[in-house]
Amino acid sequence: KLAIQGEDTQSAKPEEQVNFTIKITNDGNGEDDISLSLIGGNASWGQLGDSAFTLAAGANDTTTLRVTPPKDTEAKNGYNLIIRATSEDDSTTTTRNIFVNVLQIYEVSVQVSGDSSKKGDPGDELTFEMTIKNKGNGEDTVSLSLEGEKASWASIIDEVELTSGETKTVNLTVNIDDDATVGDNDIVVNGTSEDNPSAYDTGTVKVSVTEKSSSIDFDRDSLTILIILSLSSPG
Repeated sequence: KLAIQGEDTQSAKPEEQVNFTIKITNDGNGEDDISLSLIGGNASWGQLGDSAFTLAAGANDTTTLRVTPPKDTEAKNGYNLIIRATSEDDSTTTTRNIFVNVLQIYEVSVQVSGDSSKKGDPGDELTFEMTIKNKGNGEDTVSLSLEGEKASWASIIDEVELTSGETKTVNLTVNIDDDATVGDNDIVVNGTSEDNPSAYDTGTVKVSVTEKSSSIDFDRDSLTILIILSLSSPG
């Protein structure tokens, strides 16, 4: 008869190791060679320190189970690993469930998709495409805001809801002021995780205001009159 005791739940981020202390007891009435193994879908996450024991009747020993959730594991509670102890007769076994709660990592990416610099005259409307990505391992809402001296020219949606690893493209619309002066203007798009404000990123676009050309338009009759007057002028 065998028994396994010890901690059953810990929390970790992906690629972060947690250690469980496991106690193995020979509850039989004679010496026994006991082997430990990991089974279940997440068995590859774990590594046993010692996995073979020779225990007298009633004796016990301990080992360490090291568990590391893989990179990009989705944030969720209750990932299960199973420790199995097997007696030397290969038919006497017992198991214990170990649980790991994978914590959420927050990471945001904001990038300009396509041209990050565009030209326009005063009064023109320009459109930039912004790519927002949730690089974390759980659902997140990314709040968007604008910065820059000419941020008032621009508009963008307030927030984007994203699953882990998801990317969405949104439009940044810039309406150049009618009284804008010639020159370059940077507008910064900030993307911030609503659940963790320390997770943020920025993307910058450049709006180059060009000089609006002036033109005088004549209709055909006016142009004819001007030519006649010019030809009939003295000299």
